[in-house]
Order: sequence, then structure tokens, then C-alpha cells
Amino acid sequence: MKIAVGISSGVDSSVTALLLKEKGHEITGVTMNLWKATTGTATKKNSCFNYNMSERKERIRMICGIIGIEHLEFDLSNEFSNIVLSNFKKEYLSGRTPNPCVICNSRIKFGLLSEKARKKTGSDFFATGHYARIEPAKSNGRHILRRAKDLSKDQSYFLYGLTQCQLKHTLFPLGEFFKDEVREIARKKGLPSWSEPESQDFYFGDYSDIIDTPVKSGEITDTEGRILGHHEGIWKFTIGQRHGLKIAHTEPLYVIAIDYKNNKLIAGSKNKLLKKQFSVRSFNWVSMDPVGKIENVWVKIRAAHRGSPCSVFFEDENILKITLANPEEGIAPGQSAVVYDGEKVVGGGIIYCF
Repeated sequence: MKIAVGISSGVDSSVTALLLKEKGHEITGVTMNLWKATTGTATKKNSCFNYNMSERKERIRMICGIIGIEHLEFDLSNEFSNIVLSNFKKEYLSGRTPNPCVICNSRIKFGLLSEKARKKTGSDFFATGHYARIEPAKSNGRHILRRAKDLSKDQSYFLYGLTQCQLKHTLFPLGEFFKDEVREIARKKGLPSWSEPESQDFYFGDYSDIIDTPVKSGEITDTEGRILGHHEGIWKFTIGQRHGLKIAHTEPLYVIAIDYKNNKLIAGSKNKLLKKQFSVRSFNWVSMDPVGKIENVWVKIRAAHRGSPCSVFFEDENILKITLANPEEGIAPGQSAVVYDGEKVVGGGIIYCF
């Protein structure tokens, strides 16, 4: 079987390609170039979006050489800029907190890269080193996205936007492995990526490089409208943020709301962050057909969230209302809410209001 494998310089993609090659498949390593010379000055190498591509490409070629596979590059920098970066900037300037990895996965990596790579190589599948699992379609005709065996590394939260067609042509070989096992495989096989640090963000420079907008100061008020201080750009803050407000107060203050129309931050005590209900737009039912209501499920409101029991009901076309069993803090418009039934990903969408 022919398989195109998304290759970075990291251990996960390296081991993915190695495992599939050892199973006898015809593997081609593929890399997408996302960087445009006019964008920013990212300072750390282990981000997926950074300027230091020449060094990364050299490492990728070396890794592919060790595994014994061909390597191809695809320039998707214009598409990444027009789709992911433009959304990132628009959302932050609108007082929301976007998740660029979700959009990149659905539109760029498992969209354009997968399509171009499979067409160029004649591959049946596109594989990556993501920690998640795909259960092939059965009686209901739907492929099911599930959490990884290693829950501490599970990346299903970032994959809820994948379509059934994308899942059909995707493989996640590492879904059944623990991270330590993957590193040990790489070490034993002599892959230099075995000790590489993990990427923690899509960009390690200053977000001001991407936002690229003049400083626009505004007021910070309490919930009664009393002015507490001033900020230098609402896009520098997110719901639940404490640091950076620079306000002397009798108790710690947090950003509890962002009023982008009036360029204002509303600050308050931590208990004012607690919310029990919120709405989600653009919901993608990834593993099941849409229904009117679901109970006894749970939701993650950000990538690092532990998850919270909830019920979901269909409010309007592709809009859901989620009710939590217990109030949660830090629910931020623009972030993704991903609903799970056990280990199965029901689907997810963008938080837009409380």
C-alpha cells in the first residue's frame, strides 16, 4: 500500500514513517512549507510555524535517509497565510481567542497537504504522528474519531474538524502507543529525533508579528463600569487571564469579558469567571449524525482542560447550547469546545457566547 506520511523533524512523525515502512508499505515523506519571508521573527526552532526552515529541512532529509524513504516538499505558505493567519488576526482583533491548530489541521494539513501529497505520490492514505485513533466505518457508514491510548498525549481535541472523507484517507499509527514507547523505538532505530523537545505552540515569536496592528489603548473597567486602568490592545488578553492587567487591587483581578466594539476589558474576581452554559457555532459532527439532544457526555473547553460532564441540545442550524453539570471558569469565545461520548469524539465547534 502507498502511504504519504507528514514528516517534521520530530520523533512522532519519524516513528510513524518507520513503523509503516517496516510493515512493508511504500512510504513517501512529505513536508509542508508554511513560512513566508515577510512574516515575523519566530525565535525557537521547535514550533511548526517558524523561519528556520533550512535547518529543519536538512534534518528531515537526514531522517528520511535513515528510514530509506523519498521526501517531497509542498509550498503552502500562501494558503496558510490566507486561511490560518488571517483568521488568527481577525479573531484576536475581535476580542476572541482563536485556535489556529484546529483550522490548520482541517484546512491545510489534512486538507490541502493530504490531497496534494496523495495525488502526487499516488498514495491511498495520508498518515501523521498525531496521538488519536480512527475506527473504520461500520454499519452506520461513519468513521469514528477516538482518543489516543496515551491520554496524556491525546490530540483528538485538535482534530474534531476533520470530515468523513478526510478520516477515510487518514492513518494515526501512534494512537495505540505511549509516548515513552515511541521515543524508545526511535532511540533503538538510531533516529536522531528521539531526544528532540516537543513543539508546544504553532508559533514561538511574539504574536504582535502576526497581528501587525498599531497599539490601541483602551479602558479596563469593573463590572459596574468603573475605570480600573488601561490596556494597550485587547488582542493581548483572553478570558481568565490575570497577568498583564497591571492593576493594584484588594483582590486578584481576571479578565472576565472583552468588549471589542468599545475596545474595553472588563475585569473582576475569579468567581465571576464561572459559567454553566454557553453556545457553540459551526459544530462539526465528526463521529455521529446530528441529533436534537445528547446527555451524559463531556466537553473540553480548551486543549489543556480536563473535561467536564455536560448535556448538549440543538439550538439552531449548526448551533448548539452546552449545559455543564458544574460551572467552569475561563470559557473563552473563539476557543473550541469538543464534545466526547466516552473516548469517542462526538464533534466540536467554536465557542461564541454565554
